[in-house]
Amino acid sequence: MANTLKVGVIGVGGIAKTHMPGWAASEDAEVIAGSDVSQEMLQNWGVTHGVTTLSTNPADLFNNPDIDIIDVCTPNMYHTELVVGALNAGKHVICEKPLAPTPDGIHKMIEARNRSGKMLMTAQHFRFKGNSQAMKAEIEAGALGDIYHARSWMLRRGWIPARPGFVYKKNSGGGPCIDIGVHILDLTLWFMGNPKPVAVSGVAKAPLAKHEGAFSQWGMAPVQRDMDVED
Repeated sequence: MANTLKVGVIGVGGIAKTHMPGWAASEDAEVIAGSDVSQEMLQNWGVTHGVTTLSTNPADLFNNPDIDIIDVCTPNMYHTELVVGALNAGKHVICEKPLAPTPDGIHKMIEARNRSGKMLMTAQHFRFKGNSQAMKAEIEAGALGDIYHARSWMLRRGWIPARPGFVYKKNSGGGPCIDIGVHILDLTLWFMGNPKPVAVSGVAKAPLAKHEGAFSQWGMAPVQRDMDVED
């Protein structure tokens, strides 16, 4: 496929599994390379998807002149370094949400994007669902009139992902707000034309997850007692 955009995937674990069907369905893109810290996982992924250019060093993908796009599918704490590195190397980037655990990390990404002139996209896939597209079309057609107030919420009970990348702030940046809350917040703001915030307030607590006997349905594992993100 000589005329397709060539893609390199960094981080070939669980999130990459959700990205790969989209790449496979695209007539305009082709995954040609992958990188992961686990050699075994990387080799298995390569066999599954027919990808032979594999490296445990993401810089090898940055420096590959055949690659047009880098798809970052790693845990949150690695996003900033990888995204900035890819942009500095002249690659377009799509990054799994959230873009970064901190605002400072996102500012660094934006600066790198502006310097490079390349595209940076966060994988907020809720925007592309059929019902979201239909709602956006109705709003833009004026079906809801002048929208001046919106209320949104997202609830997922008993589904704490008991993995270090999700339950420790140093790895994830936060709990459900940064993990799944970004979906509904992004969708609501997008529906409303992305108005500029004037003020933001919030409360974060963890009163439920640390109850005796709390466990994660994701892997049926106990919730770590030293979990320091909100639940």
